[in-house]
Amino acid sequence: MDTPARRLAHDLNNVAFVITGYAQRLEESIPESDPRREDVTAILQAAPRLVEIVARIRALGSAASDDAGRKLRILLVEDEPAVRELLKAVLTRRGYHVDVGCTGDEGLALCDSLEPPDLLITDLIMPGATGPVIAERLRRRVPNAKVLLMSGYADHPLLEAAHKAGEPCLVKPFEMSQFSATVQQLIGKVA
Repeated sequence: MDTPARRLAHDLNNVAFVITGYAQRLEESIPESDPRREDVTAILQAAPRLVEIVARIRALGSAASDDAGRKLRILLVEDEPAVRELLKAVLTRRGYHVDVGCTGDEGLALCDSLEPPDLLITDLIMPGATGPVIAERLRRRVPNAKVLLMSGYADHPLLEAAHKAGEPCLVKPFEMSQFSATVQQLIGKVA
C-alpha cells in the first residue's frame, strides 16, 4: 500500500542517495588542504543518520494500520488544550484515527460510546475522572486494552500506583520523539 509516509521515505531516500553520491565525488576531487573538504566529510558522516530517519518514516507508513489495513484508533483524553492539540496533531500526522475527550467525564463517556480504541492515551489527573478510572472503564469492555498515562506531576500517589501496576507512564514535559516511540511500541502490541 502506498501511503504518504512511504512516498516521503522514497523521496528522501532518493535525495540521500544523490547527496551522498555527489559528496563522494567531491571528496575524491577536492585536495586535502581545501577547507571545503571538511564540509564534504561532514555530509558523508551525516548520511547514515539520514538513512535511519528514512527507515523510521517508512515504518510510520505501516504503523498506523493493522494487518487488515484498518486505520488504528486512539482515544486521547487530555484537559490541557495546548497539549491536547499538539498530541492530536502528532498522532494524526502519523496516520492514526484520533478521538478526543477534554475532561475525565468525556473520556468515560467515549469509552462507553465509541468503537473500542487500539490505545487509550490519558492524562492522569483531570476534572471529572482520573486516567486510571478511565482506563478501568475501557477495560470493562476490552480487558486487554492498551493504555498510556501522562502526568505533569513527577511525584504523585496515582503516578506511583500506576508504575507499580506496570502501566506505561510519561511525565510531562516529554519529547515528542519519546511520545511517538512509546505509542508505536504500545500499538504494536495490539492483540
